[in-house]
Amino acid sequence: MRRLLAPLGVGGGAAALILAFPPLDLGPLAFAALVPLWLAIREGSGRRAFLLGWLMGFLTYVGGFYWVTTTLRDFAYMGWPATLALLTLMCLYGGLSVASWAAATVTLARRTALPALVVAPPLWIGVEHLWPLIFPWHLGGALHGAGTLAQAADLGGMSGLSLLVATVGVGLGETAARLHGGVPARVALRPAAAGLALLAVVAGYGLARDAQIESLVAAAPTARVGIVQGNIGIYDKERGGLFDRNTRSFVALSAPLVERGVELLVWPETAVQEPVFLGHPTPPPYLRVGAPLLTGGIAERPEGGRPEYYNVAYLLEGKSVRGLVAKNHLMLFGEYLPFERTFPGLRRAFPHAGALTPGRHTQVLTVGRLRLGVLVCYEDVIPSFARRVANLEGRPNLLVNLTNDSWFGRSSEPYQHAGLASFRAIELRRTLVRATNTGISGIVDPRGRVTTRGGLFRVETLRGAAPLLEVRTLYARVGDWPAWLALAWVLVLIGLAVRGGRRGSPAEERS
Repeated sequence: MRRLLAPLGVGGGAAALILAFPPLDLGPLAFAALVPLWLAIREGSGRRAFLLGWLMGFLTYVGGFYWVTTTLRDFAYMGWPATLALLTLMCLYGGLSVASWAAATVTLARRTALPALVVAPPLWIGVEHLWPLIFPWHLGGALHGAGTLAQAADLGGMSGLSLLVATVGVGLGETAARLHGGVPARVALRPAAAGLALLAVVAGYGLARDAQIESLVAAAPTARVGIVQGNIGIYDKERGGLFDRNTRSFVALSAPLVERGVELLVWPETAVQEPVFLGHPTPPPYLRVGAPLLTGGIAERPEGGRPEYYNVAYLLEGKSVRGLVAKNHLMLFGEYLPFERTFPGLRRAFPHAGALTPGRHTQVLTVGRLRLGVLVCYEDVIPSFARRVANLEGRPNLLVNLTNDSWFGRSSEPYQHAGLASFRAIELRRTLVRATNTGISGIVDPRGRVTTRGGLFRVETLRGAAPLLEVRTLYARVGDWPAWLALAWVLVLIGLAVRGGRRGSPAEERS
């Protein structure tokens, strides 16, 4: 029975982490998620730590990304064996990040004889920052509903929040282990006290910063923005005979918003399915809706006799195309097939995988007083890309995300997507407008508060005020400096570990 306690505890930690994220949003559970894992690995071998960390990571990925099966089954037309195999491989790969952290932490802590809080939290955000993921997520993302704590994202981004969660979690775990081992309370409570002290500092900053940004928002000019959520299913979007009907639906839904005087009308990703040539000087008449329109669409460009297709966002005003940006980060399988050029046979194995070309650059789109930084699809959950957009020439005063999450059905994915995207508003102190095909559409103000919100799988039109702030945050200027400092410290730890290992070698002992 004792052998099962560690795996059961690690499973409980994975469950806590899953529940901390949307749709349940039990954020405080994230602070306890690493406790059982730390208790299970702190005195064991590196191999044991690796396996238990892998188990926790795997279970977390299964519970967090189960919705991948909907996409593979319904839209990639894969059978259950292939679907489950790919989900398992993805989760095993994702779990390796936690496994690597656990094994490296135990090994470095033992060889350097340094306290857990000096080793474990920096290693966590170092691994988190470098590990390549299909769907980016961060431990600190569980704090998206904790408005006060989330305000610290404008200092060090998601890395800083992950550092906070990891420090509290490992601190609590270390204190629990010391108390169980008979260490005097005065000494045993120090790790937990250190974690809670950091929590108090971040909360204090959050309270002060939140009040400051609230004052700036109250004094800032606002833009009247309208959002159309068409709720058009994937099959209806892809059927050529329904292009006209779908477009007429968007135009009809837009009319009341235009009548109410919106400065910007936003349609979701690929709302216009009929391909338009890149560089087309004027929009087709049916897209002249009476207000500046930012819409997603498909663009076509001949390339050596073979056309290339792009997932783009067009900004249209009257009879002119004000500009467009192409999606830089394409979705695996849905929009492109990895390694297709290296292994041409893959296309036969995955005939329904997308074949889009990624954009190579982006730009600010301007209409009137609005300078738009556009994030297409899941680009709004990639902090580094959003920061790049925020620092473009002409610096945007409004972030706009065009998304189509209908690929994932009625699952937790749209809630996770919306929750993680809200951090971009805080990191960059810019209002974020999200127009999604089937939900969740809305407006997030620079404090991270959702001021306008739609539902899921409903036809909706939303109208709201978007504050236009011009401040530049530390994160916008410097980026993920906590992660880079942590990685530098990890190099120091490795050096200390190597040096300590040499000192303790048998040859030196004999001499």
